[in-house]
Amino acid sequence: RGKFVADILLMHPISSAWYMHDEKQPKDVEKLFKEFLNTSHLLSELHYDYDYGDETIISKHGRIKNKEFMINKMKYKVVIVPPSVTWFSITVNLLEKFVRNGGKCIVIRPLPYCVEGVKTSKLAKLFKHKNVTVINNNKKELDKAVKSIIGRDISIKDNKGNEIPFIYSQHREDGKEHIYFLTNISLRESDYAKIVLSTNGRAEEWDLENAGIREIPYPLSLRFLPGE
Repeated sequence: RGKFVADILLMHPISSAWYMHDEKQPKDVEKLFKEFLNTSHLLSELHYDYDYGDETIISKHGRIKNKEFMINKMKYKVVIVPPSVTWFSITVNLLEKFVRNGGKCIVIRPLPYCVEGVKTSKLAKLFKHKNVTVINNNKKELDKAVKSIIGRDISIKDNKGNEIPFIYSQHREDGKEHIYFLTNISLRESDYAKIVLSTNGRAEEWDLENAGIREIPYPLSLRFLPGE
């Protein structure tokens, strides 16, 4: 139901994987994949919703409107460039326009240095722009960079005030309704979570086993069992 809500576009470095592909040296591509997977997991653990940015789709449907990076009907306030080597020229051109218009870009080391597989100083110049933040691929720096731009749509904290990494969430809009789907991805860990949302309204808990709906007090305090 509804439409997925995400302010973050995480670019997918598949062109870098093809650029680096060597059957005799597969570890370079494997390292690139692990870095990208790490970024994806960190965003989910920090409870930031995001979409993957596919360069082929972007080349056909990508555009910049004001401070937003748009792909067809989707709008993003933040673009994250993961560890990579090369990007399409149209991608780089869109990123340049995006940051010039006031859009925010986060670039994660190691930094790319090629456009269409050719070494260039164009990317280094782009990454020096005031609206570009360059960070290392770790949770603390990623959280600080994203939070300084858009804040958190949903916070799922333990009793020490830390975001619970093994509870993932997804936010969807259906008309005036906001739907948050939360799940414990761990098969061993459990915790009580204090949940704070950026949206206003009445909170409901949907019991999927018994097909029941009941109103619950806010802020929410729920216990998540393993795999629940």
